Amino acid sequence: MTTLNDLFGAPTALTRPDHADFWKLSGIILALKADKEDCDRGRIDMAEFERRWRAHYAAVGDFDSIAYCAVQAALAIQGIETVVDWFVVLSSPAKHEAYVGSLQAYFDGFIMGALLERKRTA
Repeated sequence: MTTLNDLFGAPTALTRPDHADFWKLSGIILALKADKEDCDRGRIDMAEFERRWRAHYAAVGDFDSIAYCAVQAALAIQGIETVVDWFVVLSSPAKHEAYVGSLQAYFDGFIMGALLERKRTA
């Protein structure tokens, strides 16, 4: 069985790439984090944060379609197949946190890939 260490080396062995794509992705991540920081520091309210967050996705595709795919991926990753499975997730803070993390990872990966492609073709 192949492990992540087989593919990428030990986490301590990872070094920051010096590649144009890395710098483009870094800029995308920092821009997305800026909205979160604005919300955390009270410069914008939660409604404005959500509007901006949705706008980032709407700029590259239909938000509802992206969200549906993200939910389906998170359900699959977490092995949630039935209503009973879902209630187990809701009743366990750790499982709920893992589900939300899977959902966020899909959203993050999607937006980073879409915006990277946009920057490459600009």
